[in-house]
Amino acid sequence: MKRKAIYALLGACLIVFVAVLMPTLAYTTSLDLTRINHFTWGGEQPTQPPDKPIPEPNQYMMTVRKQFSTVQPSSAAVFSFVLSAGDKDCPMPLAQTGGNYSFTITGAGSVTLPAIEYAKAGKYTYTITEKNTGEAGYTYDTAVYTVTVTAEKQEGKIKVTGNDITMKTNGKTYDKLTEVVFTNAYAPKGGSSEIPKMSDSAPIELYWTLLIISAVGFVGCCVFLLLRRNKTRYGRK
Repeated sequence: MKRKAIYALLGACLIVFVAVLMPTLAYTTSLDLTRINHFTWGGEQPTQPPDKPIPEPNQYMMTVRKQFSTVQPSSAAVFSFVLSAGDKDCPMPLAQTGGNYSFTITGAGSVTLPAIEYAKAGKYTYTITEKNTGEAGYTYDTAVYTVTVTAEKQEGKIKVTGNDITMKTNGKTYDKLTEVVFTNAYAPKGGSSEIPKMSDSAPIELYWTLLIISAVGFVGCCVFLLLRRNKTRYGRK
């Protein structure tokens, strides 16, 4: 009777292991978990490129990244973005006037905008959006990022002391983000280019935890049965 219970537990662990493994692999192979758009599930965060310029104490430099949630197209398209000032007092890259600064990213990659220089203490707010230029096969990211830069006067000089990144998408707001990332989906003709939806109620850590628990249970049952078999073979109880 005990052996039947062990076999039943072994089978249950195997079923759970397979059931959790399949969606986990499907989820993780389609998304970059260490650099996932809009969310931070943990793990090693993206490091600053070694060739990224170092701003002066009174400057701030924004980096914007483009990625794909589905297959990456064979030929890189050019994606357009707009950095907009929150008010007329916000300085812009290259001291540009008009409150808007446009830039592009070709394919998947990132761009660091020219340094924004601050002459006065205060909080300066910017928004960053992607333009939908109607490229065939693409689904564009509609997220709106808000970047708030804090400049303070210290020892008679203006210094940038902090920045805060928030993002609005699909009616929800996410704050304390570490980077600005726009995720597009691409599908060849006849395929689906929908951007996969990420569930707030079922983070990837839950799937991996269940996967590990079921794997440990499966291995444990196998070891138990092997030891029991050896004891029976050699007459030990």
